[in-house]
Amino acid sequence: MILIFGLIGSYGHFGILSSTSYFQKRSDYDTEDIFNTNIFYSFINSLIIFLVILFLSKNNFIFQNYDNKVIYLGYFFIIFNYIMVILRALYIGEERIHELNKFIFIGPVVNFILVTVLYYFNLLSVNLVFISKILVFLIPCLFLYKNLNIKFKPKINLRILKSEFKYGIILYFSALFVFLNYRADQFMIKNFLGVEELGIYSIGVQLAELLFLVPNSITTALTGRLYNMDLNDTDNQKKITTQTSKYTFYVSLFLSIIGIMMTPLIPIVYGKEYERASFVVVLLFIGIIFASIAKVSYSYFITKGNPKVHLIITGITLVINIILNYFLIPLLGINGAALASTISYFVYGFVYLLVFKLKEKICFKEFFYINKNDIKYIINIFKKKFQK
Repeated sequence: MILIFGLIGSYGHFGILSSTSYFQKRSDYDTEDIFNTNIFYSFINSLIIFLVILFLSKNNFIFQNYDNKVIYLGYFFIIFNYIMVILRALYIGEERIHELNKFIFIGPVVNFILVTVLYYFNLLSVNLVFISKILVFLIPCLFLYKNLNIKFKPKINLRILKSEFKYGIILYFSALFVFLNYRADQFMIKNFLGVEELGIYSIGVQLAELLFLVPNSITTALTGRLYNMDLNDTDNQKKITTQTSKYTFYVSLFLSIIGIMMTPLIPIVYGKEYERASFVVVLLFIGIIFASIAKVSYSYFITKGNPKVHLIITGITLVINIILNYFLIPLLGINGAALASTISYFVYGFVYLLVFKLKEKICFKEFFYINKNDIKYIINIFKKKFQK
């Protein structure tokens, strides 16, 4: 249920909420109007989705074996997920990244403490776990809204919605392609090999995808920086994008080496039956290193108002991944799925490099070569940190 409502919270708004930052910084619309419109739209959208789910559940089309309370809680899960997307986008647009991270951090901490306490006193239940997941969104939303200095007024601007939809639907399908690219292998393993093999593989995927924390975190800061640069200042936008992608690549490479060295711990922590997940992690790490380039550098095109580049590249990557999985899973099992994903991740990063070279006239070297200025810059960062 958490997975289902989480997917709705991520994709149920059809990309409209994902356009918040772009129209905040790259349009003549007032930020307050964008905020009010998107919040009001979120309430309407989530209510319609909830009523549809409730109707289907009551008539035994879906969720026959689930408690109705969980379905009602699902509405709050969706709406606070939506509101978090809006508030997060506004903070990124204003480049208030430190505040954003500080408030978002509160939610998971409260969730961890609550679940631990309930587990200790043997009070943990499905409904209480669901409530704790809602708090992950609700608590940060309260702090973020309070510090945003915008008061919500229930009104909707259809012109804003129309503009956001035209731009956001491209981001919507891009995000969907990325999600399917990360999960297509697991759907196909279940069909080809069964649930047991999927269980082993999914552990490897969960561990390997921890490496995505690096580019995902950096992308937030980079997006905010690019949105706050002059739209016509292309040279500096290119410079900061290539530098950030380069540093992300090497940080990901360094952490992946450490991660590969720690893979012998997997059978110790999870059990000997999960020993084969170790090689899955190694293969996926290799691909994720190259995917980190794409996950960071795509911000350049999004903030420039050209999301179609991201749509085309993610679409190509997904098709390649599915085709490779279709042939490699029957041949090599879960290692074949990992190899297919690794190749698709490599293609994901390489195609972005190719687009930058052909479209933006940026050579590959700019994304990999560490020059003297880079070394001085990194040393200065560490000096400032240690001085604090």
